[in-house]
Amino acid sequence: LGVIFADLIHHYLFNAITVATALVIGGVIMLWAERREHAVRTETVDDMTWTDALKIGLVQCLAMIPGTSRSGSTIIGGLLFGLSRKAATEFSFFLAMPTMVG
Repeated sequence: LGVIFADLIHHYLFNAITVATALVIGGVIMLWAERREHAVRTETVDDMTWTDALKIGLVQCLAMIPGTSRSGSTIIGGLLFGLSRKAATEFSFFLAMPTMVG
């Protein structure tokens, strides 16, 4: 599908307006997620369930949109799904390792 729609994807996703919009929307969501009251259900990465990991991994897919932060999306996803700030940040780092390695 990527080969078939390559020109269309490039035209709509890789223009300055899309990137700027994603950057602004991502920033607003980060501010909202940080300031809202949320119940911490999971204190450490060791306490996470496989469904927590799956949900955060799916949120990470939003980072395929240019202008969206991969680490920001995973940390926000972790906070929204009940992880502590420490656990969300640590898990985001673990998710980055395969990307950094290769």
